[in-house]
Amino acid sequence: MKFWKAFLFLIVVFPMQSFASNTNDRLLSSIRKIVDAFHQSDSATLNSMIDSTDGVAILYTTGAYPNYAILKHLSFQNPIPERSPYDAVSFESPIQQGDLPTYSCDDSKWDKTGVYFSTKGADHLFSDIAKVIQKEINDNITDDEITRIK
Repeated sequence: MKFWKAFLFLIVVFPMQSFASNTNDRLLSSIRKIVDAFHQSDSATLNSMIDSTDGVAILYTTGAYPNYAILKHLSFQNPIPERSPYDAVSFESPIQQGDLPTYSCDDSKWDKTGVYFSTKGADHLFSDIAKVIQKEINDNITDDEITRIK
């Protein structure tokens, strides 16, 4: 369950807004706003931060394969997936800039704990998962959708 909470938090944080000038300050401020909104179960604040065109991607598993949903809004009353409610996020550690934690399947643990953000590079986790789903499970995912979520 700890893995799910940490992963969901990372998923929700990064696709939400574009940051041009003062990237780190704006990003840190947005992360704090998101954490506070989750802590208070404040859907209105979260939804105000979700891009109306691109939405927010939620990654989850149903059985052996990963799945995702691109949503235009989040609801604490009707979470996606239904079996995993959005928990109130609460932590005491500071939000730190640096390399993001990585999970070791061999050791079944994260290499570090805390809340981190990074502006280095781009993560293609969603498009990589969409490619697997497209190939193995669902032909309904188009190449255009995979390009859009990169």
